[in-house]
Amino acid sequence: MSQNALAFIKKIEDEVAEVYNSLLAHQYAWWLVQAVTKKSKGQLVAQETLVLSSEQLQTLEQWLHQLITEKKPLQYILGTVPFGQLEIIVEPPVLIPRPETEEWVLWLLEKLKPVENERLQILDIGTGSGAIGLSLANALPDATIIAMDIAIEALQLSAKNAEKNNITNFHLIESDLFANIPKQDRFDLIISNPPYIAQDEWEKLDQSVKKWEDKRALLANHQGLAIIDAIIKHAPDFLKPNQLFKKHGINQLYLEIGYKQKEQVVALMKVAGYTNIQVFIDMNKKDRVVSGSIK
Repeated sequence: MSQNALAFIKKIEDEVAEVYNSLLAHQYAWWLVQAVTKKSKGQLVAQETLVLSSEQLQTLEQWLHQLITEKKPLQYILGTVPFGQLEIIVEPPVLIPRPETEEWVLWLLEKLKPVENERLQILDIGTGSGAIGLSLANALPDATIIAMDIAIEALQLSAKNAEKNNITNFHLIESDLFANIPKQDRFDLIISNPPYIAQDEWEKLDQSVKKWEDKRALLANHQGLAIIDAIIKHAPDFLKPNQLFKKHGINQLYLEIGYKQKEQVVALMKVAGYTNIQVFIDMNKKDRVVSGSIK
């Protein structure tokens, strides 16, 4: 079938806009057509006329049904998301890496450049798809990243992503937080995007999240602070002093948080004795990460 490329994409956008807001509908329409044609946005604009096979049209119809009727997240439909320098496989119910997470991970990698040749020991708590830990492993080839998760599906997906991106300094452990981390192990750096959504916030989430993504990776007790609190309390037992980090102003614990949680998380870190407590504000001007170091 041959037709005007922009007109065809606009038609898809109008269909998607029945369920999603206009900005998302516009993005999703382009991403769907780019995925089914395996062409960039620039190529699609330049060619003007779009020719699709019957198989491509059928695939597009299936994707639209999943997106609009089943409320399946587009990332699960397409199967991968870009994350920094990596391409990450995403499969339900493992949490989809968000752009806000990608942003702070790239910021952290810049901070880590002065120590990029050190043999760092790094712990990634609640690794999910592996996006954060694998990004650090890729950028820091001399480091060893231990990534843990309580969910078997997450560990299986992380292993697939390590293989896909040819990363070998990334090792997986099934564990409920620190439970199965050897007591004698000490790390230079601990990072985590833990569950931090409160029950009342969970109720308001879109069906595309509640129906498809693992509740355990999103929801936490005590107004979303239970797991953050546990990490803050126990992380010092698994961190070792690092003078090089102090010299370059690099903290040793980095926690992604909910945008309303800064004051509570900073207070928890102060009570636990952390120093140099800092808050990273994301592209949307929201508090996104709280970090600190042991004395």
